Amino acid sequence: MPFIDIVSSTGRVRFHYTISSPLCANAEVIEPGLPILLFFHALAYHTISTVTQFSDPILRRFNLVTFDLRWHGDTESDAVPTKYGQEEAARGCDSIYNCFATPPLPFVALDLGSIIALQTAVMIPDQVLSLFIMSHTCLEEVSLVSTSVFNAIT
Repeated sequence: MPFIDIVSSTGRVRFHYTISSPLCANAEVIEPGLPILLFFHALAYHTISTVTQFSDPILRRFNLVTFDLRWHGDTESDAVPTKYGQEEAARGCDSIYNCFATPPLPFVALDLGSIIALQTAVMIPDQVLSLFIMSHTCLEEVSLVSTSVFNAIT
């Protein structure tokens, strides 16, 4: 299994990643000369959530890359930091982007991954070519939603 070892402000992390190229659904290296799409998975999932997409030869016209976020899948870290939010996650993931190619890269993000991808676009915009966000997670619930839910259960 391929890994990237980094040291960030929140400690040492060993990120597990998967590459899918036109030649192989589980490649060891990036196919030179082809664009890279970087995938961010949902909360409580890991790289396994992209198996169907990464096996599809139509989608594999590009290099598709995904990685297990901290505390997901086969990614390992040495400690639980006292503060770990979307900013710390974005800074930690920054090292991953640079390992695969010279940014900017298109980001494909789902759920929790959308927060990290969006935070990267805000903090380090030169890393992000585009954002494709699906089923994003809201950091704060809109008052209309919380009021409606509360009224429905009372």
